[in-house]
Amino acid sequence: MAKANPRLNSFDQVTALYDSIKPMRGKLKDQDVRPIGDRRRKWERIVKISDDCYILFDGNGAGDNIDFWTVGDLPNRVSRAEMIELAPVKWERDGADEYVTLRNGSGLNWTHSGRYDFLARTCPRSMGVAVTGGKQFVHNRVFDGEDKHYLPKSAYFPNAKTNWGQYMDGPAEDDHVYLRFKRDGWNIFKLVSPAFPEPTIRVDKERKAKWKPKLNALYEYACVMTPMLPLGDSTWLNNMKREQGKHFGEADIDGWAITPLDALEAGEGDVGFHHLALEFAVSTETYEWGTGTTFKIQTVRTKEDASGVRSSFNRWANKMFGFTYNTTKE
Repeated sequence: MAKANPRLNSFDQVTALYDSIKPMRGKLKDQDVRPIGDRRRKWERIVKISDDCYILFDGNGAGDNIDFWTVGDLPNRVSRAEMIELAPVKWERDGADEYVTLRNGSGLNWTHSGRYDFLARTCPRSMGVAVTGGKQFVHNRVFDGEDKHYLPKSAYFPNAKTNWGQYMDGPAEDDHVYLRFKRDGWNIFKLVSPAFPEPTIRVDKERKAKWKPKLNALYEYACVMTPMLPLGDSTWLNNMKREQGKHFGEADIDGWAITPLDALEAGEGDVGFHHLALEFAVSTETYEWGTGTTFKIQTVRTKEDASGVRSSFNRWANKMFGFTYNTTKE
């Protein structure tokens, strides 16, 4: 199924696109569903709110009022107003002024790959949406170059759950996490909403240094033990995951009754230490075209390979043991 790539640059183009599309028939005939591209991808659609407002929707997340992805008997009950708030792309006209609003997905700790792709295909032609370092940015081309704006994820879940029936914590009202641009010429847009500071993750080096001996021991243990494990055997790996759950219990969402730092402190004689090594080994999973799934820790052949695995371990350990903290760029 071909993906739509309309890249609309004016309100008139948005109106023309809507008018050019015949609504879906069948069970959706009363919903005015107008796909912006391949009709088999009906969830990617344009919705007319009024003569002065249209939205483009990707069918994912928390805000579509048609349940394209509902699981079981958990419908996504959002109001029309909430749908407008959560739309990935919203075009508005106020007299002679035109505005376009771009919004990331809802869920601060989620990867919204479909939303990033959709925004990149439906933002104005003078803009681009890119993912850099795990963060999303809107690149807006202007007369003297390019403006780069960080586009954070929203925490807004008006009905406290996703389209897939997963219950989420989040504000009950719009958190206004979006970028709104005013059209200032055929191919020029100017940001008129507040800009968001770009976050950056820093490592608490002083705190991490206290754990250096234990971290080195864990790394050495993982390098010796895990290359011999059948990591590619899904049955074995699932059994190990169950064993891990029994050991750590179900005290929190990650299944740890004791913290990862507790297991690190216990050392090699503790079952938890073994599972930490397994967690790291699994984190080195990669996929290369033509070779399938591999695990970097099991394919070290050169000094460069070993250096790459050590770098992976450092990143994994920083996250696993809570050695990082968020700040913003100055």
